[in-house]
Amino acid sequence: MLNLRSILPKAFLFLVIIISLSFLLEFQPGYFLFTPLLAPVLILYIFSRFKNLEHHLIPLLLVAVFFSFLGNILFMVAFEPAIFKLLGICTYIIAQICYEILYYLSTRKSPTKNENHFQRWPELVCALILAATIIYIYPFFGDFKIPGMIYAFVGSLTILLALNRRFHVSYSSFRNVFIGVSCFFVSDLLTGLDLYLTNVYLNAAIILFYSFGHWMVTQGMSIQFEEEINNDNKFFNNQPFKV
Repeated sequence: MLNLRSILPKAFLFLVIIISLSFLLEFQPGYFLFTPLLAPVLILYIFSRFKNLEHHLIPLLLVAVFFSFLGNILFMVAFEPAIFKLLGICTYIIAQICYEILYYLSTRKSPTKNENHFQRWPELVCALILAATIIYIYPFFGDFKIPGMIYAFVGSLTILLALNRRFHVSYSSFRNVFIGVSCFFVSDLLTGLDLYLTNVYLNAAIILFYSFGHWMVTQGMSIQFEEEINNDNKFFNNQPFKV
């Protein structure tokens, strides 16, 4: 019997490589054929990993993945590109809001770990870097300045919420998610520099960072889900039986 949990990561990696090569070789059919398959493969992987387990944040992770890849598909549409890119940006904003809710709720169950104000310096540094980046790429937004700025601010809040998770979750979960969010940031930065996908090298890099970001976020959240599910099971198993 085929083990989907072991096959799907390889399938995801294969699709990412094919799509990136399609950009580099300027083979557009490869990009249009395989990009829509990334989200279903990732969603199937999440289902295969948690098919016998339940966690209240899994549906929110699936919704965020779906809207994020839907925005990517809308960016692919060549017909009336201005309209579909605007729709794509709006869809990305919805995806980022879902991720923000996901990261916020992921900190509600665990108590804060020895936090003090001096430990918040990474947030300040991160906010300054994000502000400088937004100012730099603003001229590249062209006709999409307003939705682009909205997305930039929403995306910045997502990064700060992901950074805040370090006080509430295990290091491995925080590390993977923050690496993934950082990859999203790089992907968004490169996309802002070339909204109409004219540079093949730039867009191959966008696909690599974008896909790796999804994979790392999924892995990081999955670690937290499994840890919390295991802790809950241990708690209930240790409870005395009452007649």
